[in-house]
Amino acid sequence: MPESKETIAILGCGWLGLPLAQHFISKKYKVNGSTTTESKLELLKSSGIHPFLIDLTNRKNIPKDFFEMESLVINIPPGLRRGNLDQHLKELGNAFEVINQSEPLKNILLVSSTSVYPDSNQTLTEENPDENSQIFIIEEEVKKLWRKNLTILRCGGLMGYGRIPCKYYSGKKNLELADTPVNYIFRDDVIGIIDQVLQKKAWNKTFNAVAPQHPKRIEIIRDCTDRTDYLMPEFAKNPTVKPFKIISSEKVLRVLEYKFLYPNPLSFPY
Repeated sequence: MPESKETIAILGCGWLGLPLAQHFISKKYKVNGSTTTESKLELLKSSGIHPFLIDLTNRKNIPKDFFEMESLVINIPPGLRRGNLDQHLKELGNAFEVINQSEPLKNILLVSSTSVYPDSNQTLTEENPDENSQIFIIEEEVKKLWRKNLTILRCGGLMGYGRIPCKYYSGKKNLELADTPVNYIFRDDVIGIIDQVLQKKAWNKTFNAVAPQHPKRIEIIRDCTDRTDYLMPEFAKNPTVKPFKIISSEKVLRVLEYKFLYPNPLSFPY
């Protein structure tokens, strides 16, 4: 069988990155995939992925040949809840010292997050980030480090394959989030959107990857508990009004012409 001309590197083959790599393998791409766990190398190899053990904390341990592909997906969670912004920026700097030496590399897709948006009680588009947020700082740093084709994909709450919304609320009491809308997306749709970016060569853009429909959290949890063994939580009788946001996916629908497999989180399979 002739070797594919399509090549892609996926930095971070975890819960999203591994099935993303497997998706491109199924399309006959040549795929490089990275992990920080040595025991996972064989799993990547058995999937047809060229595996790399990469530690971004040490510039000397970042192999240049990993990035010698046409496109790169950066899918490394920054760990901001642990106060790791400075460390994450340092690791990105280490990576780009090597990335910028890779002649074949033309395109980068950065997997980002809709937590870049403020809870402003309105519908928000790609033009409305909180410029003081840590996620926005990371995005801007990548733009400085990479001057070629760059697309940013801001993902909503990733669901499916063990990530079940009612799992996180099971049996809890006095919850105050009943009436807030959700901004969820099923993992298969994230993979489909990334594929569509590559197919349409939709570079130098920012997209929100969020299911088009935004049911209330109580609807999601009730539906989820009805279909699983998780327990329905108790909601506060007189809850305080919680700020919210609705993330628009109109740009993905319009520019990428992407058709969601699961446009309504109430239809996500568990």
